Amino acid sequence: MQIFALLATFAAILCQLCHAGYTPIVGALAPWKVTSIQIRTPSMRRPGPIAVDLIIENPNSADAGTRPHAEGGGYFTFDPSNANCTITTRGHHCTETTNNLYSTWTIGLSHPLNITRRGGGGGGGFPFDPRNIGLKFTLTYNMTRMDSALYKVYEGIGHFGVGLNLTQGACDYTGGTCMIGLASKNKPLLIFPKLKACQGTCAVGT
Repeated sequence: MQIFALLATFAAILCQLCHAGYTPIVGALAPWKVTSIQIRTPSMRRPGPIAVDLIIENPNSADAGTRPHAEGGGYFTFDPSNANCTITTRGHHCTETTNNLYSTWTIGLSHPLNITRRGGGGGGGFPFDPRNIGLKFTLTYNMTRMDSALYKVYEGIGHFGVGLNLTQGACDYTGGTCMIGLASKNKPLLIFPKLKACQGTCAVGT
């Protein structure tokens, strides 16, 4: 019995030493990458539907919270996550594409980079100017372990403009649409995320 108790104590000490020697992933992240963006607009600046379709990739892992010694110690981890996102004059949504069960992407218009007044400015009567838009990306990680909620919320803003990082494509005057895409020299476009909310492992030592 004493031998088993000693072995258990030694294993616990060893696990604590391994845990102490590991620095959790909580610092600055590598930039997110917008690898593709396609903007469909009405030709001749006529009123009509606008659609923005893009692909965004998050290459980072981030530690969520400490794993109990009974499960091997260390940290639970939020894995990299990618998404296909769409924003239109009627709404917006993102679809996670890496089968990451703990991540949710959202996208929306950011202020004040892209807003033009209806019927004025460069929007030609659109609710926003498709040639000069600001988009806000939000990545929310969420899991529950050992009855504890662990989450991280990251935000990043990208400015997309013709002549800046977008190129004006051809217009189909028969179909009434024009295309705007990401310039080849700007692929991928980098988005720099910031941690906006956190519960769990939010700093070294937590």
